Amino acid sequence: MNQIIVICLGIFTLVWFVYAFMKQKQLNKVLDNRSDTKKVQVLLDEYGEPNELIVLDATRIEEAEAVVMIYQDKDFWVVMGRKVPRNAIKDATCNNASTPYNVDDYQIVLRTTLDDTPFIWLHVGNDRNRAKEIFEKIQASLIK
Repeated sequence: MNQIIVICLGIFTLVWFVYAFMKQKQLNKVLDNRSDTKKVQVLLDEYGEPNELIVLDATRIEEAEAVVMIYQDKDFWVVMGRKVPRNAIKDATCNNASTPYNVDDYQIVLRTTLDDTPFIWLHVGNDRNRAKEIFEKIQASLIK
């Protein structure tokens, strides 16, 4: 009986270490991909000063994924580091991606007419009031 318990504990430990190793490998891959992200300064040099800048995540303010740059006079937005024509953005919705099993971020989903990206997901953190504020700014900019 004791041998069965020891074997089960050994198998459980082995499975746990394999799982932890795979998660660490996945995290390293995500961090490696983040090093390829565009910086806000590069976008400012390329497109100039935006009419409006909406900060999605203040902890990553230098990364293009953390801001939405709105160029009303030039009729385009820069979203997730990508130039998107203003008329390609159809609408925006706010989504709470949390489940009873995990706390996830609020997201703002932009629906576009672009063939390669019909939806653009903007992660805005898990503060409901902050997500609402960002959503209202995006909605107001869509109406302008």
